[in-house]
Amino acid sequence: MIKAILFDLDGTLLNRKASVQAFIHNQYERHVHVFEGIEKDEYCKRFIDLDNNGYTWKDRVYQQLVNEYRLHLSADELLEDYISTFQNHCIAFEGMINVLHFLNQQGCLLGLISNGRTQFQLSNVRALGIEELFDTILISEELGVKKPDSEIYFQALNRLNVTPHEAVYIGDHLENDIEGAEKIGMRTIWKRNDQIGNEEIISITKLAQIPPILDMWTLHDNQNLLEKK
Repeated sequence: MIKAILFDLDGTLLNRKASVQAFIHNQYERHVHVFEGIEKDEYCKRFIDLDNNGYTWKDRVYQQLVNEYRLHLSADELLEDYISTFQNHCIAFEGMINVLHFLNQQGCLLGLISNGRTQFQLSNVRALGIEELFDTILISEELGVKKPDSEIYFQALNRLNVTPHEAVYIGDHLENDIEGAEKIGMRTIWKRNDQIGNEEIISITKLAQIPPILDMWTLHDNQNLLEKK
């Protein structure tokens, strides 16, 4: 029986691609005097390339940009601006709030596990207006362990007082989210976004597709229980 649904943040609930686009264009416009002679689209594209879908922390990204474009702002100043203002550009995937509210109403426990810097990720969660909907939130920096390490999944399950077989994990990264959760016996749903699907993995492209999958699993579990009686 499914008792808990756990989510990844970036690329799953938070449309990080759209959020980063919105942020970097805004940062350029707010500091346009610093980027004199540099085309906005060129600079923004370079930032996104160096960002590597969030897997390169921004101190290195900005240092590279400062060196390449000989900017008059320091990497530290640009980084501080990123940390303090990115939350103002957080964009949720379509249907996020409705799905989370629906799961809450169905009595599901909700958890969130995210790799990243604690305060930065929590600020983004709060910007999306979803902090209060979760029964537990785990950020890798605070715990000193990150996905796909099994320990971070077990810590979340222990907080929710459920077993791996009673929980589902939903995320966009095949290794960190899907393989990591499956390794300890959790069921998974891959939010594949622009990636090509894999027939061996249950996947979605929209959050609204989650409830029907959960209903299918619940029906299957109930049938198994009846057969055992």
